[in-house]
Amino acid sequence: MIIGGEYFEAVTSKEHGGLCHEYVPQLDHLDRTIGMQCSEPPHIILRKGLITAIEYRFLAEHMFEYMVDSLFYGSLLYRPTTEQKCAVAECCGNVELCRLSEQVVFSDPYLYLHRARHKNLPCI
Repeated sequence: MIIGGEYFEAVTSKEHGGLCHEYVPQLDHLDRTIGMQCSEPPHIILRKGLITAIEYRFLAEHMFEYMVDSLFYGSLLYRPTTEQKCAVAECCGNVELCRLSEQVVFSDPYLYLHRARHKNLPCI
């Protein structure tokens, strides 16, 4: 993770927890010096659960509800302009992490990369 990225994850978790608390674990502790966030069990990272073949019967429904709540209530369609601009300003220091995410989503799939694991796969 990019140094400081844990701060932005904590800010997002706190904000989204207020918008759709039933799907976001409460962040109990953030240590910026070692980049660690702590939440009380039984929360696990979804990716880890999927890798270990845990079946989530209501995943699609819960993801839908989470996305609807976080996208609508976190947008200018719902929020006053000043509140929205303050929330955006809070995360303006997240430029490097945004750049990496955009590269992975919008650039890398279309390029042949020397760092790719699977050299024999064609680019899109």
